Amino acid sequence: MPITDRYQEQLEEIQEQNRLFLAYLKHRLRSDQHSMGLSAAIRAALTSATSAELDAAAEFPRALFRFRLEAWTPWQLNDPQAVVIDPAGQSLQVALLVSACNLCRRNHHAARFFLGLSDSEVRRLRATALSELHRYALTAVAVTCAFAGLDWLWLELLRETRSDVRRQLLLVGLQPELSAGPDMASHTGRRLLR
Repeated sequence: MPITDRYQEQLEEIQEQNRLFLAYLKHRLRSDQHSMGLSAAIRAALTSATSAELDAAAEFPRALFRFRLEAWTPWQLNDPQAVVIDPAGQSLQVALLVSACNLCRRNHHAARFFLGLSDSEVRRLRATALSELHRYALTAVAVTCAFAGLDWLWLELLRETRSDVRRQLLLVGLQPELSAGPDMASHTGRRLLR
């Protein structure tokens, strides 16, 4: 059974979250040029991308954002060392974390695949109270760009318009190796796009 039939609801949810993330990312890059882990070429492509290009990139069947759960500690809202995050970023982080937590509770495998989470990260999100997620999202940078080292992937997602290449990009997104790291993902993706 094709993944889009079996996991259609989760796929549509991820794509909508990608739209929100890309809109926020474009705004943030334009306003303060914070890299979010992306190279200068990708930052330039994102800041000049049209709404149609962002929508096309959001159709990628994986989250274009990554959660930074490895640094998750019990944050206190009045902690003087807490990171200052803009209100739009806080709202986005809360929405993405709550959605991820719900997906982890509904479907372990879909959460691992669509969000690029490890088994331990899925278990951690499943066991986390919503109040803790909210506190973390308000006091730490909990979300960053996925595939930050794969410039070719970001450029193809943002600029490629040919339907046959867009279909190939969807196939790249369905490869488990894409979350294995830049070397494996680069090899797998480029092989599929040839």
